[in-house]
Parts: sequence; structure tokens; C-alpha cells
Amino acid sequence: MSEVTKAVRVANRAVRTLLDVQQTDTVLVVTDESGMRENGAIVDAVVGTARDIGAETNLITIEDVPTGVEYVPEMVESAMGMADVLIGITKTTAASVIHNEVPEQLEAAGQLRRLYMVKRSFDALTSPNVLEADYEEMLALGTRIREFVEDKSRIEITSTAGTDVTASIEDAHWKQSSFAHEPGQMTGISWGEVNSAPVVGTMEGTAVIDGPILEYGWPSPPLELTIREGKVVDVSGDDSIAPRIQRLIEDNENAENIGEIAFSLNDHADLRETNIWKKGRGRLHIAIGNGTSYGQNVVSPVHEDLVMNVPTVVVDGETLIDEGEFVLGEND
Repeated sequence: MSEVTKAVRVANRAVRTLLDVQQTDTVLVVTDESGMRENGAIVDAVVGTARDIGAETNLITIEDVPTGVEYVPEMVESAMGMADVLIGITKTTAASVIHNEVPEQLEAAGQLRRLYMVKRSFDALTSPNVLEADYEEMLALGTRIREFVEDKSRIEITSTAGTDVTASIEDAHWKQSSFAHEPGQMTGISWGEVNSAPVVGTMEGTAVIDGPILEYGWPSPPLELTIREGKVVDVSGDDSIAPRIQRLIEDNENAENIGEIAFSLNDHADLRETNIWKKGRGRLHIAIGNGTSYGQNVVSPVHEDLVMNVPTVVVDGETLIDEGEFVLGEND
């Protein structure tokens, strides 16, 4: 299959399947310099597909953003307010569509629906994780998992790698990968997750990160995060990655905050790239930094996902995941 054919297939999945763009929509596509270099064929296909439908479609290309920072210019945020549909295909930031208060507020007000294709390589965007994904099956699985964890108050996460953390999830608002056919909805090109955030200040224990970290690679040995009162207070492990994560935390406001817990659903997510691998069924990731997309009021320029490969998850004494296998999610 040629790159152009792959790009067109991805664009159709994004524009027609996940967003259901209509002729009456105004669409804003945001990319950056690296995004155009890496995924220009996909950007062009997305814009072309939306225009073929008849939707007014505009493309903005921003400058690259420094590693670890989530930012887009105010001009782009202003343009978001004039769009019905927002699509981010940036490579150096996710703030083109998520971890940004402006689109979050517009979505909450029912003025915007959005799709993120951010921080992903061409191979990731055109992998089986996207092109072979069974969105309906993942929607059904995610619904069962979300219903299971809703109204629970305490989560325990352990692993044979050494993770042992607890947190309050009381009143957590759990979200799942879904379609964004109506205003006030968000979706991503690479499904699937069920995610929320712990209550601010409640996570305690040790988290061992044995999966990949975006822009940092696979830690070897794994990273060990010491977490107290919902904040990372120490990072050890891989001699190359650990000091860089520690600096990221020290140099950015609220970057030490635990801002997300996510259970992953996609059984095609075997590409060893962070934003794909983290979606693999039975894996889990937490995130440091910004938690506003997941129900917290903690704002940070950082949102960094940290993957655990084979977790065990217990909520209010009931097992959800047993060593990387959904127990109640698949066999209830």
C-alpha cells in the first residue's frame, strides 16, 4: 500500500468515521513544522477530505515547540473559537487540541468537537492500531470498564516490576475513547483508553515505569517514581532518562502532579512507539503534569505519559486488571 493510499485511509477514518464532518461545518486543522515534515501527506489528505465534503476548512502551521512544553500561539487559540471541528496533527505539542484550556472550555460549552492526531509518526498514524482498529468493539469494552470503575472510591495499582501505589478516585469523571459526532465531544485517531485522574494530592507509593516515555524512549532499567501526596518527589532508574524527567519536573510548574490514570484497550497497539504502545490492551499509564483534561484543576505546561506494561488494578477491593488481563472488563 502506498503512502498516499495510507494517508487517504487515515483521513477518511478521521474526518468521516470519527468526526462525521458535514458540509455545514467549519474545520480548523493545526499542524507544526515537524508535523508537516513527518505527516504532510496525512495533513493534506485530512484537509482535502474535509473540503471534498464541502466543509469550510482552514490549515494553520505553527513553529515547533520545545520538548516537554504544551503550547500554541494565542492566534491559534482565537481561531479555535471560530471552528466547529478542531483537528490537531502537531508533532511537538499536544496543545493544538488537548491539554489546552481554550479547546477544553469550548468543548464544555458545546461549541466544538475535536480530534487529536498529535505527537505521532507517520508509521504510527498508519499502523494497524488505526487502520485495523475495531472502534465499535473498543467502544463496547470501554463502556463496560467505565461502568465498572464509576462510583468507586479507591484504586490500587501493583505490578511484578515493583509498582505499588494507591489513590482516591472518589467522584472521578471517567471518560473513554468514543466518536465525536456532536459538539462537546473529543476523540483520537488511535483508540482506545478509559481515563480519569486521581483526586489531587492523594496518590501514594512507588510507580515503576517499564514502558516507553514520549521523546525519552524505553527506560532501562525502568524508572522508579516515588510519589507522595499526589506528587513525584524522586525519580530514579535509567541513568539517561531519570535526570531529564527530574529536570522536567523541577523546571515546570505543577509538573510533579499525577494528572491521569488510563486503562488501555487496543489489541492492535504493538508498535513500540509511545503513543501507540500505551494504547495496548491491558496496559496502563499515569501522567505527570496537567490534569485539566481529566477533571482536575491543576494546570501545567507539561503532560507526560508514563507506561506500565503488565499492571494489576484493584478498585474498592474488586480486580479490574490482573497482570495485564481485563478480568471484569472482558469476563463479567
